[in-house]
Amino acid sequence: MLYLENLNISAGISSFENPTLPFLEKALNLDDILVGSPSSTQLIASPNRLISEGIDKDDWLIVNAALTPAPGDVLYASVDNIFGIATFEMISDISVKRQEECIVIGVVQQSVHFFRTTPDCSGYGSFSQFSLHETLVESEHSTVLAKASGNSMLPFIHNGDLLLIERHLNYKNGDVVIVALDGDLIVKRIDLMNRQFLSDNYRHYPAQRFDKFSRMSMEGVLNKVIRLHRCIAS
Repeated sequence: MLYLENLNISAGISSFENPTLPFLEKALNLDDILVGSPSSTQLIASPNRLISEGIDKDDWLIVNAALTPAPGDVLYASVDNIFGIATFEMISDISVKRQEECIVIGVVQQSVHFFRTTPDCSGYGSFSQFSLHETLVESEHSTVLAKASGNSMLPFIHNGDLLLIERHLNYKNGDVVIVALDGDLIVKRIDLMNRQFLSDNYRHYPAQRFDKFSRMSMEGVLNKVIRLHRCIAS
């Protein structure tokens, strides 16, 4: 079964309260903690990028049509029959100032970013018809859920994001990996050619080099990161 480990895996320097603490030491099902209302919730591929919110084009979006939009939300909407995602504030500006027809389809509860190839999710639809857990978790006994802290892996790993660490995957050059390096548990992109770990937010965080003398242990590959745009209780 998939378990949650009480880990803050450093993507920088700061730490925040873990929103998944109630689930510690329990077998997890991602449908239970992320979906909530299957009949009103659907899986779609993001039509556009929204980098400020950690969403890339084609990232998976868990969209709930039953939620009332509120300030700070990411919304899936249609503007003049063109579908896309935008913040609540952006949609309000379009509706009021530009007076364009805007139809909000749902609130983005969570998004899933893939660091390797993003699978096509066009055939899934409503969560009443399939399991998010079974779709995301390839191997129950070698997958661990943990929480990121810090800013070094922006724009696609934010403080508090949930990391699906897959210990069954073999890492390759350029992968985002979880590694214990000289006593610290970190998430970085591995550069095997130059023997270093890189931050995606490289302008603010220097590379961390390793050699044969480094105390290093690979803990798994990070292919999937889940952002909680609304709290789990929603």
